[in-house]
Amino acid sequence: MTITKFTLTHVASNPAIIWDVAELVKGSIKWETDIEFAAGGLSFSIYVGNNDYSRGFHPSNGDIVDFHWDNKKVFYGRVFKVSTDEKEIFQVTAYDNLRYLKGEDALVFPVSTARQRFERIMKICQLPYKVVSDTTYKVKAEVCDGDTYFNMMKKAIEDIKKATGNEYFLRTNYNVVEFAQTTATRTKLLIDENSTMTSWSFDFSADELYNVVKVVKTDSESKSFTSSTAAWQDSIHRYGRLSKVEKAETDMNQAQMDAKANQLLRELSNETNELTLEAIGTLNVRAGNRFFFSINSNFLKDLIKNEHEVLAKSVTHVFDEASWTMQIKARLL
Repeated sequence: MTITKFTLTHVASNPAIIWDVAELVKGSIKWETDIEFAAGGLSFSIYVGNNDYSRGFHPSNGDIVDFHWDNKKVFYGRVFKVSTDEKEIFQVTAYDNLRYLKGEDALVFPVSTARQRFERIMKICQLPYKVVSDTTYKVKAEVCDGDTYFNMMKKAIEDIKKATGNEYFLRTNYNVVEFAQTTATRTKLLIDENSTMTSWSFDFSADELYNVVKVVKTDSESKSFTSSTAAWQDSIHRYGRLSKVEKAETDMNQAQMDAKANQLLRELSNETNELTLEAIGTLNVRAGNRFFFSINSNFLKDLIKNEHEVLAKSVTHVFDEASWTMQIKARLL
């Protein structure tokens, strides 16, 4: 387990200068990925000595980072943050190509699929991309004024999930931005206490739970409103009254408002859970991948079956000379 390529390309020079920094790394290298509309990041520290300074080298924002581990391509992106101290050690943070989806734009989308929206955004941003999973569901027309590309895709992906139950996400595979469904990222990997797992924890939360949902439509001319309310009495008895208000579209009738209230109640009336695993590193696990895990727990035996499948929501790999570990935050499937 070792670094097999680690370069910074200083593109501000003409011609560009490529620096091999594999021998300059101090401490560990951290690679983070997340499916919640965030760019993947690589954080590391390097020591730049007098010889390197005399040759004109120091890390700069905009430098291209290319990192391989054990002859596998791991990360490709650009430096977005550099800091240093009196020891002349540079702390560097780079992001992959999803970082450009934080850019804002004003776009009009006709009725179209999320794939078509994704492809249009990728062409505008001039990014290499791949459609891993297609979708035939058509998202309604939308005017996005001053919105980020992330939010444009988030709206489409959330609409698909509400309408069909299918879950899609964005991630970067080295330098290629992928649009994928979670069913396409299943692996046969098993992480358990007898193999690579070193620790685990499990969190239950009712912070985002609602058991009363009111859908409201306002009439600006008459200055009145109509509403539809859905409630779950058993949940109110257990947690107390937790209410949420959602605005209806102006063209919704009462039946549609009733359906929307009931749909939102189904979506919002459940506790959330999050599994955190610490394990020996493998590139088979990054945000968006599905895998199996197994633990021995009397408390969780009714919730978690043997070799239970989970979806990795976020993954942090830590590479260093002595070890390679990963922390996974996952959701039960």
